[in-house]
Amino acid sequence: MRYPETRQDDIVDCYGSVSVAAPYRWLEDLDSPEVAAWVAAQNACTAAHLAALPLRDHFRQRLTELWDHPRTSLPVVQGGRLFYAKNSGLERQAPIYVRSGVFDPPTIVLDPNALSPDGSVSVSQFAPSPDARWLAYASAEGGADWETVRIRNVSTGADLADTISWVRFSDLSWTHDSHGFFYSRYPEPPRNKRFEAALTGQAIYYHRLGTPQSADVLIYQRQDHPSWIVNAAVSEDGRYVFIRTYRGADHNNQLHFVDLAHAATPNITAPIQPLVETLDAEYAPIGNYQSRLYLRSDKGAPRRRIIAIDLENPEPSAWKVVVPEQPHVIENAALVGGRIVLHCLADVQSRLRVFALDGGSQGEIALPGIGAVSDLSGRSDGSDLWFLFSPPLSPATVYRFELDGQRRMAFEPPASPIDGSRFETRAMFATSKDGTRIPFFLSCRKDLPRDGCHPAMLFGYGGFSISVLPAYRPDLPAWLERCGVFVSVNARGGAEYGEDWQGRLPRQQAERVRRLHRRRRAPDPREHHVGRPAWHDRRFERRIAHRRGTGAAARSVPRRHAGRRRDGYAPLRSIHRREAVGDRVRLRVGSASVRRPDQVFAAAQPAAGNVLPGHADHHRRSRRPGRAQPLLQVRGGPPGRAGLRSAGADSRRDPGIARLSSNGSADRGAGRSMGVCRRPPATAVM
Repeated sequence: MRYPETRQDDIVDCYGSVSVAAPYRWLEDLDSPEVAAWVAAQNACTAAHLAALPLRDHFRQRLTELWDHPRTSLPVVQGGRLFYAKNSGLERQAPIYVRSGVFDPPTIVLDPNALSPDGSVSVSQFAPSPDARWLAYASAEGGADWETVRIRNVSTGADLADTISWVRFSDLSWTHDSHGFFYSRYPEPPRNKRFEAALTGQAIYYHRLGTPQSADVLIYQRQDHPSWIVNAAVSEDGRYVFIRTYRGADHNNQLHFVDLAHAATPNITAPIQPLVETLDAEYAPIGNYQSRLYLRSDKGAPRRRIIAIDLENPEPSAWKVVVPEQPHVIENAALVGGRIVLHCLADVQSRLRVFALDGGSQGEIALPGIGAVSDLSGRSDGSDLWFLFSPPLSPATVYRFELDGQRRMAFEPPASPIDGSRFETRAMFATSKDGTRIPFFLSCRKDLPRDGCHPAMLFGYGGFSISVLPAYRPDLPAWLERCGVFVSVNARGGAEYGEDWQGRLPRQQAERVRRLHRRRRAPDPREHHVGRPAWHDRRFERRIAHRRGTGAAARSVPRRHAGRRRDGYAPLRSIHRREAVGDRVRLRVGSASVRRPDQVFAAAQPAAGNVLPGHADHHRRSRRPGRAQPLLQVRGGPPGRAGLRSAGADSRRDPGIARLSSNGSADRGAGRSMGVCRRPPATAVM
């Protein structure tokens, strides 16, 4: 395959004594017609190659069939009405519906497919007002994280003239008079720099319906830490506003609150009072009963626990442990009908447990089978618990469970596009070099011989305290039907077994742990599948995204042969995704498509034997002659925080990789990235 030619300029940047060539700087101009033409040529080259693959048409047809089934989100209950998104199957975007009651017919409120003919505009989140008259919704163009918020009249379907721009990593939370809502926004970036400007200065504002954004009231901002993320949420009773502050991608947070005094006439300018001003743990509010606030926290409990704080006496010495740390990690929690419902993970399999507000156990909720609970909600003034449950081999279904009557009912249940009885998923364990048992799930056809002769795909993720559960994937049956094997590994760095599993350590120990982790031999689940080591098996594709703690380090490398030396030497392509010495900066293979980070920290030059200078503390050993490629080290600003929006196709994306579409738009996400050429110039490294 012949790739289109890419022009190279004679541009060199000097950083102290180090010169770094930048021949592809022209690709950073995202509005340039030349860049758009280059992207179109690259896409045409790729499309021509893919079109020639022998199974291309088969998989296109089969994947279309597998995606053609209804998918429903968890309902949001406000004013006695149910708001939810539902995709009938092959719609580009999921319309938003409303029901007057569980058994009443739905009415469409907003169809995102009508916002843009090509489906490039999506509704990333929505929030109905407490009286159910208004729907605030955020739209994003081209898959970007920038959002524009508008308000729709639920009865008439007409939008107000209100437009709120430059929203990113924000909640939308209404006051209970239904006159306005809190949101978070950044300052407007310079013209034509919205994908390149640094993400600093986020602040919480209050928008009142019928007023311009310029009149919005500034509620809270951190001028001392402009890169931190701030969000606000109104309590279910409308009495309090809880403000959460995060440092970058770390899930640890500070917690403040505002006493609005009266839900019907809230005082949005009331003083902000501190609850937690450290960043040593997670403090996630799950609800309140009068002045008693219930939180999920990992303070002193790596598997998390539920604590209660009296907002009238918030001193730490007065905090109460309601539900102590359990044998199984607490993944999520909700306050429903005067009870605390916990979503726990037992070896990465979901369990639902119920507790009284004083911590007394009230039993367990029976799930439809073995699988994953991916969402949980309910109201403290009702007895209905809503949760989204997905077995490994059938589509996710929304369930309503009546806590008083102990009855479970499926809500808008989908028809499965496959015969799940033909396949099986096994929960298994592999043992790492240090003796840690690593859980993984293996899926294949029931009649597939275990002879090691079938292609297998391995997926793993560990980071940001995100648990990867054995849920249904619409594309998976197409792979399994062709005698493929799929393995999902729960790599350390997630929250499947709590913060001990993530291995979060004090900063002074972080570098030592990273070095030890690089030398650790990862377990190979293939040994369990075929009954013997399969190191040489090139049919096995390893797709690992492992993130240690809060650092953005992802890898995608083939497994080494058992007989080869494991001496720390590696070419650039197998280490470029490891954690850089800077502030969680990601290096990635490919031509640069966004501006470089603020400072190049170190560069390994061919003339110096491809060795990093002494001031660089990332992989100091020299590279193998003839095999290694030069290495570049960068230091950039702190990233934003991912995962604050409601679950959706664009909110699950990796926050650290820039994206460039054929129309020239790009999304830097929450982090920093830098292109690294596979064949760098002879004198320097990109």
